[in-house]
Amino acid sequence: MIIPRVILFIVFLVACVQYATAQEMQKISSDRIVAFSSDMIGQISGLTFADSLIYATEGRSGQVHVFDHNLNQIFSFGQTGRGPGDLSWPSYIMEKDGKIYVEEGRALRLSIFSMNGDFINNILLKKRALRFYIFNNSLFGFDRSSQNPFYIFNLEDESIVEFGDRYNPNNSSNRYELAARNQYYFQGIETGKILIVNETSGNFYNIHLSDKPEIIKINTEISDPYFLNRLQYVENYFNSTSLQQLSWPLLITDLQVCNNTESVYLAYVGQDHESIHQNMLLLLSYKNDQLTQTKSYSFENRLFNKFALTNDCSSIFFYDQVEGKLVKYALDN
Repeated sequence: MIIPRVILFIVFLVACVQYATAQEMQKISSDRIVAFSSDMIGQISGLTFADSLIYATEGRSGQVHVFDHNLNQIFSFGQTGRGPGDLSWPSYIMEKDGKIYVEEGRALRLSIFSMNGDFINNILLKKRALRFYIFNNSLFGFDRSSQNPFYIFNLEDESIVEFGDRYNPNNSSNRYELAARNQYYFQGIETGKILIVNETSGNFYNIHLSDKPEIIKINTEISDPYFLNRLQYVENYFNSTSLQQLSWPLLITDLQVCNNTESVYLAYVGQDHESIHQNMLLLLSYKNDQLTQTKSYSFENRLFNKFALTNDCSSIFFYDQVEGKLVKYALDN
């Protein structure tokens, strides 16, 4: 069924042209680059900004590379292996209370280090933590291959509470989320409250963490034309292609909350009217369980996955998949 796909793709591009003038998008050109790493590095799978430093996980080498705010590499720690202090394909990484937490995909464990890279402890996990959030000596995470994708894991007594239905976190019927297979990005808003977004559908939810966690869908007002037409493009694919044949485009790539404030940043892969794949960034205001778009950015011919923000959210860091380097851009907020 090649012809229907081509027609849908053309319709999508035409729609992008029609909507391009509906809203002004701020283009972040290369002259907004503040710094970039001097040497090419391997594929980065996780980033976090803590104490004016960037911590980046590199899965193949089993290392965490540490850079200053100007992206000068200071030191690295870890090595491939399964012993204490080793890292077996490290992925997601975050800082909490002066400690660095690293999830190891192939070892099913969480490794804890000091800010200087000194090994502290390993904690064996009962489920994958494709992304996680540390709070009150517990880990909130999700495993998209599980019947109950979301869970709370107590880091002290190792008890676990699983919740959420496979594919549909709020028990609603949504074909986009079914096909996305539980791929979510999330960030802690405050202790006991998580903001999550589905990668394909773009639906947002709040999770209230308690003995009986509650998942609530929240309202959104997003006017960005590329984002909306990307959703329409996916919907057209679902209407014309079976799930077995579907190879939908990656939509959302990361979600970050600005220092637990009312600002939420959402990155996704889009296309402009010249059919150039590049990353877009949405700035959303989060008030009273309502998300409203306030600004949108595009980056010139840049492709990135995970990103990190400075504490004041005046700059963004990401791994440029084309150049193989870390890049720091100034944002005009």
